[in-house]
Amino acid sequence: MLRAAEIALELGDEVNLSECYGEIGIVYKNQGKFDLALEYQEKALEVAITTNDEDWIAICNTNIGNIYKEKGYLTIAQDYYLKALKTFEKLNQDRRVAACCTSIGDMYFEQKDFEKALEYFQNAFDLSCKTGDRVRESNILLAIGNIHAERGDHTLAREYYNKSVALYDTLGYQHNLDDCYKSIGISFLKEGEPDKALAYFNQALGLSGQ
Repeated sequence: MLRAAEIALELGDEVNLSECYGEIGIVYKNQGKFDLALEYQEKALEVAITTNDEDWIAICNTNIGNIYKEKGYLTIAQDYYLKALKTFEKLNQDRRVAACCTSIGDMYFEQKDFEKALEYFQNAFDLSCKTGDRVRESNILLAIGNIHAERGDHTLAREYYNKSVALYDTLGYQHNLDDCYKSIGISFLKEGEPDKALAYFNQALGLSGQ
């Protein structure tokens, strides 16, 4: 990929150069080398701006936001997600708008601003229903459940967790199912029902071991 970037640079091919920088940044991010990842994503964004490709600029902003999220700089990550969101809304890209809203909701959740988190999660959920992105629907139901759990309303939290479980089951998607069962278990534990909690913890453990 580095060689491809060198060739694109030699040819003055800014579109491919920016994409190569972006791909290199993703590789470094996946390796946990966040400073190098950020360096290449910022290069990708800088070149993308010269091409005036709004879609790619927004994707670069999202990628940079993801790196800052991993580094723990939540407000900076949020700023990049908001930039991307504005562009994706302008371009009517509902799936990417939903993804940005989910990421922004995550940032607000981590900052304990549950009202704003709920607002963005609800927007993401509505768009996911519109676009038929059932996996994202399930993920957001889990996230909304977590908000209600943090607020101490464990009964309402379980309603969302159970909706998420039902949808995951329908889809045959088990990636986050153990998190749902674990969260349900925690809710019962906090309500003083350890036997029910243990049953769900065992279900979560069974899935995580698969």
